[in-house]
Amino acid sequence: MFGGHFYHAILRKTVTVFGTLFNNITIVRKTSGGDVADYQKVPLAYGPKQKFLSRLDDQNDLEGTKVALKLPRMSFEITGMTYDSTTKLSPYNRLTTSQTATSKTSVATSVPYVLDMELNIMAKNQDDALQIMEQILPFFQPAYNVSVKFIDNIENSFDMPVTLQSVSMTDDYEGDYTTRRVLIYTLTFSVKTRFFSGTNTSSIIRQVDTNLYKQDPDGFLENIHTEVNPPGATPATAGDPTQTFRLVASTDTFIIRDALGSAKVSYTNNQSVYASTSGTQAVVKDYEYDSVNLQNILTVTFADGFFIAGEDIVNPISSQWITMKSIETV
Repeated sequence: MFGGHFYHAILRKTVTVFGTLFNNITIVRKTSGGDVADYQKVPLAYGPKQKFLSRLDDQNDLEGTKVALKLPRMSFEITGMTYDSTTKLSPYNRLTTSQTATSKTSVATSVPYVLDMELNIMAKNQDDALQIMEQILPFFQPAYNVSVKFIDNIENSFDMPVTLQSVSMTDDYEGDYTTRRVLIYTLTFSVKTRFFSGTNTSSIIRQVDTNLYKQDPDGFLENIHTEVNPPGATPATAGDPTQTFRLVASTDTFIIRDALGSAKVSYTNNQSVYASTSGTQAVVKDYEYDSVNLQNILTVTFADGFFIAGEDIVNPISSQWITMKSIETV
C-alpha cells in the first residue's frame, strides 16, 4: 500500500500561513499629551508560551533595550490534530498535474484534517495587550478564510478556514509591584487543512459505457456509449463528445466475430456466455468456425446488456474465449 516518496510540506505550509496572519501587528506608544511617541512591531514566533515565560523569569527589565526578550510579543503552536469527516471528498476525484496526448499525471483528492492552533499574546501592561486584541478580533466572525496553494505544480487553490474558537486571559503576576508581571491573552483557533498523496500516471479515458437497469424482472434498460470526437483525437483537438443511446431487447440477436486467423474454440448451443468488460450475459444461439478465414462466428440472444468492442466473450464451462472484433444485430 505504501511506498514511493512524496512530500508536499502541507503541515509546514499550514503553520506558515497561520503565522502570516499575525506577523504585521503593531502597537502605539503615546506621550502624556496624547501624541504618538513610537510605533512598535509586535514580535511573533512559533513555540509554546512556557518557553518564553521561562526566559522572562531570568529578566528583571522587560522593556530595556539590552535584553534578549521584550514584551509585548506573541507566540503560536499546534496543540492538536483531528480528522475532518464533514468535508471528506470522493476518493475517485483526482487533480491533474500534467497531461500529454495519451496520458495524464494526477494526484488523489485531499484528506481533510482540522488543526488546533493556539495564539498567545504576552504583554506587560493591559493597554498593549488590548491594542493587539483589537487588531485581531474584528476579522474573525468567527471564521477568516484564506486561499492556499498546497501543491506547487498544480494551479488549484483551496480554502483554508481559520475559525476563532475561544479567548481567555490570565494575569501572571508574581512577587511585589516591582517584579515581573505578564498579561497573557490566549486565542484558540481551528484550522482546516488538506493532505495529498503522491502522483499517479494513467491513460486518458476515451470512451465510457453506462448500462442502465431496472430491478428484476425488468432487467436491462439501455446502454449509453460516450466517446471522444473524433475517436483518435487528442485533448487539444477533441470536439464535443458523442453519445449513443442503445436499447437491447431480449429478442435481439447478435453475431460476434473475432479476428481473421484465429484458432477454433468451443461453444455449445443454448449455453450461457458472458462478456469480460461489460459483464453482459447472453445465450448461445449458434456457433461455427470459418475454416477458410480462420475465424470464430458466435451468434447469441437474450443479452442482458450491450457488448463493448474489444472485450472477450467467455465460455464459463471450458474457460475459452474469443476477443470480439466486430458485432452486428440480426
